[in-house]
Amino acid sequence: MHDAVVIGAGHNGLVAANVLADAGWSVLVVEAEDEPGGAVRSGELIEPGFVNDRHSAFYPLAAASPVFRALGVHIPFKHGPLVLAHPSVDGTTAVLSRDLADTTMGASWREVMEMWARVEPALLRALVTPFPQVRAALMLTLEPGALKLLRLRHEGLADRLLVGNALHSDVPPRTVLGRGFGLLLTALGQRYGFPCVEGGAGRITEVLVERARARGVELRVGERVERIPTARHAVLAAIDVWELARITGRSVRVERDPATVKLDWTLDGPIPWTSEPARRAPVVHLGSERDFVLFGQYSMADPTRSPAGKETAWAYSHVLSAEEIENQVERHAPGFRALVRGRRLEELPPGRVNLGTARWRNELVLRPFHGRPATGIPNVWLASASAHPGGAVHGAAGWIAAHAALRATRSYRPLPQALAR
Repeated sequence: MHDAVVIGAGHNGLVAANVLADAGWSVLVVEAEDEPGGAVRSGELIEPGFVNDRHSAFYPLAAASPVFRALGVHIPFKHGPLVLAHPSVDGTTAVLSRDLADTTMGASWREVMEMWARVEPALLRALVTPFPQVRAALMLTLEPGALKLLRLRHEGLADRLLVGNALHSDVPPRTVLGRGFGLLLTALGQRYGFPCVEGGAGRITEVLVERARARGVELRVGERVERIPTARHAVLAAIDVWELARITGRSVRVERDPATVKLDWTLDGPIPWTSEPARRAPVVHLGSERDFVLFGQYSMADPTRSPAGKETAWAYSHVLSAEEIENQVERHAPGFRALVRGRRLEELPPGRVNLGTARWRNELVLRPFHGRPATGIPNVWLASASAHPGGAVHGAAGWIAAHAALRATRSYRPLPQALAR
């Protein structure tokens, strides 16, 4: 019998397995899919020689994450000349760059980033800390710029950048929470960029798997869990909260994030954007709340993704169909369709991307189990993006759950036989 069993080999499950193995525990990771990684995978999805990221693709939070730094893993991040561009049909383009001089956030942005630099340590602490987050809250309380950041109002190109970044989530962008998400991604993009991973997002998974196996972690793939497995100390569920409810037979009420349409392409050349900055930015935002498209392209950041002179790209939208997405791209890049060699359509059901809505009713202590990893089932911990702090690739949910399991070891109680497989 293993000390711990981790259900799910997404990046959070692999982080949890690494943390527990570092503590000397014997760990088994069980994954229903035929390969580990969950959303953090890549491959030649359309044709040989072109590498597409399956779901997640650009990583400001991974680049900032204290979890990956603490684990000592090296992720080969790659950056484009710019971070992102948000062109408009009126000919203007909002630009985010790691160089303040190239970022179109206005004259006050330098002061905002100085305030952000003071607030960021508390926010990153909150990212990897379970509730109650006393120290992080105290750090924010003692920093007068924290509330000021949310009260700031931006117009024009700056507003376009913030709204576009807020629309990465399903939160209305002009609410307080929406402004917070927009500011978070904009500030992280300024400091860390929106890097992709050289050779494909799956390299993150490979690094975590290699580290875990070097510490004796056993990984089984293609094995779906039907009941909570037995373990000497803990079971960590790095699966969505609805899957956890299925295997435990316990009801859960969590609103799902919206369905998503995702398109992948292989192309005969770079995207012919009419906006020059869009030709230098791996991440491009198109449209507004009513017709928003998030677009990714790789040749200017990671030329290994496609043959010389070609391009690999993708887009997703919560509000448009596949045809409407391509129409939106063609509007900003006439001739785009003529470059398409192959395409792959994926219609992701509600809850698949973020494992729960990012709206207030599913944030902080309103998340399942009051925002803590303990599930109410003895020695079973929630370690997925359904738990605090939610979606994106940062490893925090796995980190928090693993440390909770370690802290609880002294009060270990055997798993109920009714739940044991």
